[in-house]
Amino acid sequence: MAVIARFSPAVGFAILLLTVTVTDANLRYLRTVAFSAQRTQRVLPTTPEQAIGLYNRVVRPDANHFDEDSGVFTAPIKGVYALAFTFHEALDASDPASYIKLVRESSDGGSETDVVATESSPPPASGSSISVPGASVMLELEKGDKMYLATTDAIDAEVSQPISFSGYLLTRIV
Repeated sequence: MAVIARFSPAVGFAILLLTVTVTDANLRYLRTVAFSAQRTQRVLPTTPEQAIGLYNRVVRPDANHFDEDSGVFTAPIKGVYALAFTFHEALDASDPASYIKLVRESSDGGSETDVVATESSPPPASGSSISVPGASVMLELEKGDKMYLATTDAIDAEVSQPISFSGYLLTRIV
């Protein structure tokens, strides 16, 4: 921050200007830590549980903090982030409920924490229905923390019923 004082004899008073220096890096992080991704292909059942990757529709203003192949978002700076996900599931009486959970992998040693999980509605007694479960959270993340979706279930994603995962920085913590 710089302080500039000027006195104008014609006006008869001093003008005090405060200028704040904002680096390009700070401004970029304040405005563009965000991503929105969709997977429109079926997720196959796995054991053990695995991250959902291979997102084929991705918007990333920052172009480097979300990896669409692994499905992992890495927090570039310490801050409070908003994260949300949804998935669509066509259900009939013979289908078991499916679940997806949001996982946090800590930057300080790789410990994993299940943040939130959601599952599709119970199947109808007869006929079919569509379930659209999801969740949204606000979390304080450390620089380097990783966030991703995981499941062991088959999820029938397609163009009209994708798995969606989005996140953005709400505020930076210094």
